[in-house]
Amino acid sequence: MPCLTHDPSIYLDEETLVELVENLSWRFRRNSDLRPLLNHLVGNRWQEFEGDLTQFWLCILQQTGGHEAAIDAAFAHCDAVDAAQIERLAALFLDSCLEVLPFHAAASFAELAERIANVLIEAMEPQDGADGVGTAVQRQVRLARAQEILKAGAIYR
Repeated sequence: MPCLTHDPSIYLDEETLVELVENLSWRFRRNSDLRPLLNHLVGNRWQEFEGDLTQFWLCILQQTGGHEAAIDAAFAHCDAVDAAQIERLAALFLDSCLEVLPFHAAASFAELAERIANVLIEAMEPQDGADGVGTAVQRQVRLARAQEILKAGAIYR
């Protein structure tokens, strides 16, 4: 049974993880602010999205690797996402954790997701005094760095 590496007292079985992802998916689909973004990113492939997200979290929890492909796929669409949307997605993740998991487990698992969100938000925020093409190039560099940080896996420990 996989556990959170930053909090080994929390074990999540695959069934609970599937329930969490299904709850999160339900919340995503019903959020009117995020719906246009998710229509673009997920379209009508929600079952595939849920399976991929479950597999991503299992790879992270079991420390087996294999999460790199999911990160690459997610970063292929980063141009469509902004920092405010990442914050909303993270808030919905917390809501799902609180509904599905015991309180301590929800707090620990949401903390892990918040670490991921913070890496993404930092990469997406514009730098002071930069604009135009320079900003786009700088953002791409920051996103590439964030992608490597997430793929390296140290943030999950």
